[in-house]
Amino acid sequence: MRRASVLLSSFVCLTACAGAGVVSESARPQAPSQYPGQLTWTFPEAPDAKDIEPPDGINAPNPAPEPLAATRTAMSGASGVVGAVAFCVDPGGAVASVGTATSTGDGELDGVLRDTVQGWQFEPAQLQGQPVRACAKATFELSFR
Repeated sequence: MRRASVLLSSFVCLTACAGAGVVSESARPQAPSQYPGQLTWTFPEAPDAKDIEPPDGINAPNPAPEPLAATRTAMSGASGVVGAVAFCVDPGGAVASVGTATSTGDGELDGVLRDTVQGWQFEPAQLQGQPVRACAKATFELSFR
């Protein structure tokens, strides 16, 4: 049986892609690395407010290697696979909604990315000392070898 290795490069696409980072992982269990991408936040309740402090990540790990390695895409050894997850953080700092913004073409892999982001934790965004909802998109570029 071939042992799958996973190369995960995470970045967030703004108008043009920026904020790149690279994390190298194997399929063995290990502590997850934190998401290295930068998130651009929007604030649905206060879209024009300029004095909002964006959420601060407390715990935002990259996808764990085992669920990634179990996907059809990983088993095929694909490279350059891109998937994006849109999500919002509620005023309590929890990820309140998660959806696939850009599919990888593999529903199981999309689910791994959504599950990963669903588990992230944040200090909530603040507007005049009050927590507010904030939304962003995390884009993951994956290569399996």
